[in-house]
Amino acid sequence: MSLATFERAVAFVSSSNAPTSNEQKLRLYALYKAATASRTPTTPRPGLLDFAGRAKWDAWDRLGKGDEFARLGREDEVKERARRAYVDEARKLGFSEGEGEAEALTEPREGGKKERMVAVSVLEDSFVDEASPSRIHELAIAGDVAGLEAFLAGEGKGADLNERDSYGFAPLHLATDRGHAGVVKVLLAHGVDRSLSDEDGNTALDLARLAEHDDLVALLS
Repeated sequence: MSLATFERAVAFVSSSNAPTSNEQKLRLYALYKAATASRTPTTPRPGLLDFAGRAKWDAWDRLGKGDEFARLGREDEVKERARRAYVDEARKLGFSEGEGEAEALTEPREGGKKERMVAVSVLEDSFVDEASPSRIHELAIAGDVAGLEAFLAGEGKGADLNERDSYGFAPLHLATDRGHAGVVKVLLAHGVDRSLSDEDGNTALDLARLAEHDDLVALLS
């Protein structure tokens, strides 16, 4: 796979209006990063509430550790495989050889050098954040104590307080991470399961300690 073909595919994807699912966008992002940076992320995983950032980081990490790339020894082999796979995905969106001649460039780095990359984030405006499936999750993130109490006393009476969103977080996890002590107190008063862990194995108490919310550490202990 020539580098020029890959670059044309990147330019095509960055300007394409073809319908693309979140799964496809995440795969394209992960393949692009594997083709241009490294097999897996070299930076820490984004914070709990950076949903798009975590989704992108996780997709890249899974790709590099998955069967598709795990057996490849050298970085140049990884990049070549990723370029081929990226072009294959671009073809599904309508790319063909000779298209996407315009290169997508970032602003110059220090020293004046420009780096080729996807011009428009594959998870930008069209990214559908599925992280808040319930009103309780939304209120927990907002720290809206009065709204939460009103909701639980009215239309939300009997709602599942331990429901997880698509990232594995319960309302208690989200409220704790943001330091919303009032919301945490309301949830605890309504019998939320404080021992519930997220997909990383962290309970609300663990998250309070990680975020150094001492008041919540005391409340959840």
